Amino acid sequence: MKKILLLAICCLFFGQAFGGKKSKEETKYRNALIFMYSNANSVYEDDNIKLEIYNEALWASNKTTKTIFIAVDQSFLIHNGSARPLWDNSKKKQGDEEASKKAVATEENLTITIAPKISENQSPTCICDVSTALYGEYSTTETPSGKFTEYDKRLFTAIETLTTEAKRSEDKKKNVFTGSSALHFTEDESVLNLGFSIAYAFNKKTENWNNIQLTTWISDLIFAPIYNELPRSMDLDEYKGFGIKQVPYAVTHVKADAPYKEIDKEKSLAIIFDWVGNFDKGSFKLQNARAEIPGLKKYQLLGTLMNTMGKSSKTPTIFDMYYKRIIQFDGSDANWGKLKYANKMSSASKEDDK
Repeated sequence: MKKILLLAICCLFFGQAFGGKKSKEETKYRNALIFMYSNANSVYEDDNIKLEIYNEALWASNKTTKTIFIAVDQSFLIHNGSARPLWDNSKKKQGDEEASKKAVATEENLTITIAPKISENQSPTCICDVSTALYGEYSTTETPSGKFTEYDKRLFTAIETLTTEAKRSEDKKKNVFTGSSALHFTEDESVLNLGFSIAYAFNKKTENWNNIQLTTWISDLIFAPIYNELPRSMDLDEYKGFGIKQVPYAVTHVKADAPYKEIDKEKSLAIIFDWVGNFDKGSFKLQNARAEIPGLKKYQLLGTLMNTMGKSSKTPTIFDMYYKRIIQFDGSDANWGKLKYANKMSSASKEDDK
């Protein structure tokens, strides 16, 4: 009887050790294309204002005790040499030079105000998103009218090099990339150039606007597996009552080496795009790779119904689309266990396996 009991305990132990933890050793990853801006050229500063590119956006800080006004109708985002109004920088397609040709009227005297500096702890003001300019469908086949730019050609050539290198790994399945690869560029070689022409003044009615420029480029392009490590999500009941209810950061893990020696996790120069499609067939899509809050669609549907019924649905924390996050480069040789490709970015997390 004792032998049988001992055998049963041993079976239970080994079953837990080698069977029960098997799912935890799998990492649900997705392939990502990671754009890294030059860390030496993402800041502009004069006596009045400081401009910075980080966390997928352009930020401005007021260094004076007076209000600064940015003239939106006189400010531009310049993407690969093509200018577009600052207020509408979300229309990125191949051949986006059309954006600077269209005579689109803006609201008269539209400005962005930056509060006077009254504290060293004052937060910068977000001016515009820079990542949305890269979202969307890409095709390696040029249209009859000819839409390719020199930057498009460089990007597609670089992606072909990166994906070919990423396949040189232990997994030889077609279009499954478990390895990582990276390319470094000088300004003249880069696959993407980004600039801002900003007009600012201390009185929005003045004609004496100060024009400043900030120009940077993608210095490193990385193709690598990633997964989102999600924090525990709060239940609806936990949102009630007083007391601090702080959700920790989500972590986007990247199976690649960091391109810089010093990586600022609070001000990341990385823009990570979820890779969807088949480059070998000539088309792919780049979309948001941020960690989504589970159950978001349910809450959005609830909010839509409440708004339709004329009832208030002012619960911003419930309707936030993405977790706040940090980006962590684990290294190209990081041991993530067995890699399993995930269908969606929201499920590309070890948390789903627990």
